Amino acid sequence: MRTESIARKTFRCLVASILLALLPAPGFSGERPLAVIYPDVREPYQGVFQEIIAGVDEQSTRQVKTYVLSREYEQKALEAWLTGNNIGAIIALGRSGVNAAKSVADLVPVIGGALLLTPDPARRESGISLDTDPETLFEQLKALAPAMQRVHVIYDPLASAWLIDLARIAARHHGLELFAYPAEGMKQSARLYRDVLEKADPRNSALWIPVDAGTVDEKVILPLVLKESWDRSILVFSSNPAHAKRGALFSFYPDNVALGRRLATMAEQSISDGARFDPVIFPLRDVRIAVNRRTADHLGISITREQQQKFDLMFPAP
Repeated sequence: MRTESIARKTFRCLVASILLALLPAPGFSGERPLAVIYPDVREPYQGVFQEIIAGVDEQSTRQVKTYVLSREYEQKALEAWLTGNNIGAIIALGRSGVNAAKSVADLVPVIGGALLLTPDPARRESGISLDTDPETLFEQLKALAPAMQRVHVIYDPLASAWLIDLARIAARHHGLELFAYPAEGMKQSARLYRDVLEKADPRNSALWIPVDAGTVDEKVILPLVLKESWDRSILVFSSNPAHAKRGALFSFYPDNVALGRRLATMAEQSISDGARFDPVIFPLRDVRIAVNRRTADHLGISITREQQQKFDLMFPAP
């Protein structure tokens, strides 16, 4: 009898062990995992992707699987990997990541990040563009220079019309007049920048430089804009993270971990919505700020200690 009792207990323990092994890992709830697809690139871009992935891992309640795209990756191998891992949604980073995920966007929700995106009715991918939200830009402008009443911006209508639409709403919210000038090519852009800098009133007008490759030549137009604005004491702010170091009063750059968290939230929501999920592009709202103290002094802008504590980078460095 004692031997049979021991045998029964051993059998029950074995069955329990098997059942426990078949249960999903804690925290993943047996749900379809998220995939993060990104290209194999050098630093500092590799570090950017890793920070975004850390944010995705931190936010997601699902298992997160990564797929690195080599230069010679095979599309069929990627699609087989997605199918084999029962992926519920894809977070595609960088231009290569989004392009690789396009072939399955009709079957699996795709959320793009770490690149410039433009809303398109034909697009099946959602995402967060690297274009800073105008609401964030104008809020910072009024915080540093409350006397500003007008904002001038030159933009590529094919790439940035959607952003200008958002900017018009944000400008009204902050009591600003927005003067937006579409430019078709660098030649027209250069002429418009020259006209704006000649006519803008430095007492109440600011110039916004968007992340717009079609209107800003970093080697020719930008240096001329920064020099002329300095000479005329016109406030320049930018959506390009490198411009504050070069002389713009302030610019924004992504908070990569926070961006990853937001991408994870969008991906999980797309799975929950299922067939009702409508692709949408958002501007960048998870940002850090860089401020040029030398430019602030030149413009007569006083920066309080409380404001300084909110800045992530300052140029020149303290």
